[in-house]
Amino acid sequence: MGDGFDGAFPADTSKIFATLNQRLYRYDLNNQTRASLQPDDLFYKVVKAHPTNPNMVFCGSSNIYKSTNQGSNWSNEGASASWSLAFAPSN
Repeated sequence: MGDGFDGAFPADTSKIFATLNQRLYRYDLNNQTRASLQPDDLFYKVVKAHPTNPNMVFCGSSNIYKSTNQGSNWSNEGASASWSLAFAPSN
């Protein structure tokens, strides 16, 4: 989507995740609300939602972060300086 912008659409289609430079947002289309999510990083280039698990989301820039509860909590998965994320059909 460009420098510092990305979007993800999890299996639960009522949610959208979007990055905008130093911010990561979760939009809830049912409630028409937006939440600012803040894993501990300086700049978010990429966000990906798991294709079948609506709770699992990854985002990152200098590190990759994983959430298993739609972005409420994050764990640092490492992977320094990654610019791209993808899911393998085998897992």
